Amino acid sequence: MREKFTIFYRPAQHQGQENIKGLTYKYRIELDEPFANITNGEQFAGIGGKCLETGDYKRFRMDRITSMVGEFRL
Repeated sequence: MREKFTIFYRPAQHQGQENIKGLTYKYRIELDEPFANITNGEQFAGIGGKCLETGDYKRFRMDRITSMVGEFRL
C-alpha cells in the first residue's frame, strides 16, 4: 500500500488559470515517486502521485509545497 498525504500547495497555475494571488490549495495524494528537473539541473524537484479526489496524476514541486501531513491508520 502506498503512503497517503494531505498536501497544501501553492501552484503557479490552478485549473488552467495563473495563480496571481498565490493561493494555497489542498490535495489528498497517494504518493508515487519523486521527479527531477533536468533543465534546471535539479536531481530532486518534487513528488508525484494520484489525487484521491479526482484520480488524476499530479506533480508537486518541493519549493511550492507549504505543508505535507501523512495520513495514518491504526
